[in-house]
Amino acid sequence: LSFLEDEIMEKITIVADCREDFPSTTNTKHYNDHYSRKSIQDIQMAIQKLGYLCEWMGGVKSLIQSLNGRYENTSTLYLNFSDGLMQKNRRMQAPLLLELMGVAYTGSDPFSVGVVNDKYFANKFLKEHNIRVPSSCLYHNLSNSKKISYPVVVKPNNEGSSLGIFQNSICSNMQEVEQQAQILEQQNYIPLIEEYIPGYEITNFIIGNSSKILLNEVILSEYNNNIYFDYFVFGQNEKAHGKRKQRVLTNENTLFSLNLVKEKSIFIFELLGLRDIARLDYRITKSGEPILIEVNSLPVFSMTSEIGTICHYYNKTLCDMLNLLIETAKERLKL
Repeated sequence: LSFLEDEIMEKITIVADCREDFPSTTNTKHYNDHYSRKSIQDIQMAIQKLGYLCEWMGGVKSLIQSLNGRYENTSTLYLNFSDGLMQKNRRMQAPLLLELMGVAYTGSDPFSVGVVNDKYFANKFLKEHNIRVPSSCLYHNLSNSKKISYPVVVKPNNEGSSLGIFQNSICSNMQEVEQQAQILEQQNYIPLIEEYIPGYEITNFIIGNSSKILLNEVILSEYNNNIYFDYFVFGQNEKAHGKRKQRVLTNENTLFSLNLVKEKSIFIFELLGLRDIARLDYRITKSGEPILIEVNSLPVFSMTSEIGTICHYYNKTLCDMLNLLIETAKERLKL
């Protein structure tokens, strides 16, 4: 009977590196941008409830072992939730290995992930397509750049999820810029100096592809009862300790156009060649203009992230959201 079930049921393999296997990026709580073991187990159980055979194979190291050994290139769909190991451009590691394995997987390909992961390059590219982004320059090119207009944010060029960002990352003079840049360089980051944009902090979460968008939600972030930020960034400490509150804006009267944000996000999503899932972060100015801050090609998919906020708002479950991701990938892959 077990053999027959294996033949009938489709199989999904989760690729995810585990938070507990990596050092913490904060001093007060064990936190990094990988999935906690509990979150991975929650995803596995939710997929099993959808009727799939499901296993968690591990992360990048397990993919390397599979590539060097023998693996079954079957109808298995690999659900990629891996942010890679510790190296620069680590977010490209899992999709590169999955491409080499020749298997079907969710999420964007290595090229698109690499483009998005390089904030400076991505901003230059998007600016050429009339997308409003903050002015920026790489720290080592600072002497060749135009005069800086303060305040600025000094952050890692090749990271996301607020890694390397704290309140001290907002700088008002060159001395502060140099101090923060040196801290990042000591951590092997490439420092990016970016214009600080005061405004409302929103994120646009997308599941789907160009032919069919299944989820397109705009979410507002709040901190200490504030929704407009003149001199504040959401850094590692705010995210690690759950101090940020978020809410879906679908039925709220806003000072800016939700449709404009959604349409802009879809345009950027397709322009960058992203697939299946993405999160786009904006600051909205007082005049209502959305300025793109960052694109994340592999946002966290857990009940403690934006997905959880969406689930609570619509009375949906993690199963429902995972089903959207699986179905959009299967349709793209023609599985």
